[in-house]
Amino acid sequence: LNMVRVRVAGMPLCWKLFGALFVLIPKVLIWRLTLQTGITYLMDTAGSTDLIINAVALGFILSIDELICEVLLSRETKILLAKCEGFPLGGAAFEHAEDDEIYEKFLQNKGCKAWTLRDLLLLFPFRIALTLVVTALFVAEYYCRFCTWTEEDGFISRPVYEPKDSSFNFMNTILPNFFPVEEKAEPFWRMPDPPKHADGG
Repeated sequence: LNMVRVRVAGMPLCWKLFGALFVLIPKVLIWRLTLQTGITYLMDTAGSTDLIINAVALGFILSIDELICEVLLSRETKILLAKCEGFPLGGAAFEHAEDDEIYEKFLQNKGCKAWTLRDLLLLFPFRIALTLVVTALFVAEYYCRFCTWTEEDGFISRPVYEPKDSSFNFMNTILPNFFPVEEKAEPFWRMPDPPKHADGG
């Protein structure tokens, strides 16, 4: 296998549709549910020690697919996956160029005038910014789902209701916002009223 070169040449339209329906959409749903459940799990954690432990537990959950591949895939399949080259999306002009040619091109473009808007955008940490934005959106969703705003105390917890029974079907799992679990009419817990302090005379 050392002499073998593995490279993706393309994908037919039928396989693209199959991958979108049975791979992409399920992974997006799992990603969304994992983020929603993880944010809820961490926001409900009071102590800093428990917060770290729960964050490590969520990191383990996210790495389960890699552990499954590591255990179940054969050695030959792992080698082929490791040798598979990336699909060139752009900038492939220097893929087979010699070092001297690349160096000469670098000397020609050296200087601030050679910088383009695309180069400046590449310096921006989009992944970190996207992570912060997604985290802020899911934290805001947590406050909208489980809290209510008051002028006196700010955000306080909504009343908590018990489910009517222990049944939990597939639609409750993948689309909890559209197919919520049926709850009892009376809450079993609600935020207690703050104590009233008498004004001193």
